[in-house]
Amino acid sequence: MNAGHAFVASLLGMACGVGALAADNDAAARARLRTERVALQAQFDQRERDCIALAAPGTCIDAVRRERRAALAPLRGEEGALEAAQRRQQALARAAARPSPSGVQVERAQREERSRQAYEARQRAAQAHRDAAAQRQAKAASAAKDKPVAPLPVPAAAVPR
Repeated sequence: MNAGHAFVASLLGMACGVGALAADNDAAARARLRTERVALQAQFDQRERDCIALAAPGTCIDAVRRERRAALAPLRGEEGALEAAQRRQQALARAAARPSPSGVQVERAQREERSRQAYEARQRAAQAHRDAAAQRQAKAASAAKDKPVAPLPVPAAAVPR
């Protein structure tokens, strides 16, 4: 066995050991997220049922649903991070099982990684922009609702003489 194969074998061994530990942590994190999601869902379902008893349930239900989306957003983010970590772990395991790449393949993999990171950064920036726009729209809508509307001016031809 040459030095390259020994290195790949050691990487594979480390990945398996780390993978088992990460799998335990992932399972615990996923179970925690699942219980949090179920608890939040039950809470918001009860609030929706309470809204239905009101005279005008539409606005109450809309508010509860907005709050539900806001409360579940961090959980979705954590789940996405766990899934991304799992995909990276699987990719590392596959990469460790492959023969060592040539210099061109390494450069290509680095380029792809930089491209992926740039894409994810653009996605985050676009989401932040959409969130800011939604906040501006909500703020403008509430400001417009509170502002009294001035009456239309009387046309000059309609003024009595």
